[in-house]
Amino acid sequence: MSLFLHEIVHLLLSLMIGVFVWDKFKKPFSAFFAALLGGVLIDFDHLYDYFVAFGFSFDLNSFLSGNYFEINNKIIVPFHAWEWVFLLLILYLFLSLKSKSRIRNKKLFVLPIILALALGISSHLIFDTIANHMLPQSYFLTYRIMNRYTVQKMVTLGHYEKVLKEGESK
Repeated sequence: MSLFLHEIVHLLLSLMIGVFVWDKFKKPFSAFFAALLGGVLIDFDHLYDYFVAFGFSFDLNSFLSGNYFEINNKIIVPFHAWEWVFLLLILYLFLSLKSKSRIRNKKLFVLPIILALALGISSHLIFDTIANHMLPQSYFLTYRIMNRYTVQKMVTLGHYEKVLKEGESK
């Protein structure tokens, strides 16, 4: 799948999440912004891996190719992690319960932001797991740390062998 189509899918999933959260909280701007942040803008953490591979010179074609993972032999992407989703959902539940205990029963303004962000990241991780041939556990930061971010430990065996063959043919 092309990177453009990949990002379009992330955008569409984020917009659907934005509509869902908007409908629940009647807060359109915060719902859409947080859903887009979690579902699309999370990919800015790829810059970290890119700069580790190429230093601070930037070439858009090199960035879009994604070959910096093979150059580093590591997949770091610090925001692509289920731990962030769990922390956000715990915070959401805690603040939800706290807002219900208030006399005025007024919802906290951050609830739609937290929920949309958590759902946006979740949709991103689920789609990336499938589209990028990643092992599901690879989207846990703790798993990546325990395996020293090594590419071979993150992707399916078939995908790893395909990448190796493509590298040899270049």
